[in-house]
Amino acid sequence: MSELIYPRLKEVFLGGDEPELVVDAISHPFMEGVEIMYLLDAGAAYEYLSSERLNALGVSESSVFDLSIRNLERLLMGRGEVTRYSNGLGVATQLDGFESSLLLLPKKLEELGIERSTSCFAVPLRDVLAFCPARDAAARAELERVAKIVFAEGMPSHRVSGRLLVPSEDHESGYAWLDGRSGTSDERPGGRIKFH
Repeated sequence: MSELIYPRLKEVFLGGDEPELVVDAISHPFMEGVEIMYLLDAGAAYEYLSSERLNALGVSESSVFDLSIRNLERLLMGRGEVTRYSNGLGVATQLDGFESSLLLLPKKLEELGIERSTSCFAVPLRDVLAFCPARDAAARAELERVAKIVFAEGMPSHRVSGRLLVPSEDHESGYAWLDGRSGTSDERPGGRIKFH
């Protein structure tokens, strides 16, 4: 069943949001305020994975990130669509309703024709990945405006962040917040993971 373990980007749990599902779940920090959680996708249902459940599946906490990314890359092979708008914004979607925000993790954006190194990204909800040219101030302002609205109006259990991300080699995740605030935060248990 380890081939059914996938990552999920999620707003850091602050209470009131799926507490029975996430209270014992393991996670790793992605960016300040955003974590990577791991779920076992059993088709009609899924479960967030705890250390105990991971051990029962024969997977260590130190290897779950790499395993989940390999599973994700296998699932995403050749899938995905990009829609570009005249105002400079674009939206990437996955076929079969898979969460678009996860396209950031394996860094396969170029396969969809998105220039990762020159783009700015928004993931207000886990099934939304929007982008624009990082140097286009008007497009960035519009992306930020839309991201904040979508984040605020989205289902709490689907929220990721209303902030914008830009590629950065200075952070382990490969991204930094555009507003300059802290990137990856690894002060919580779960420790550091190596992003690809």
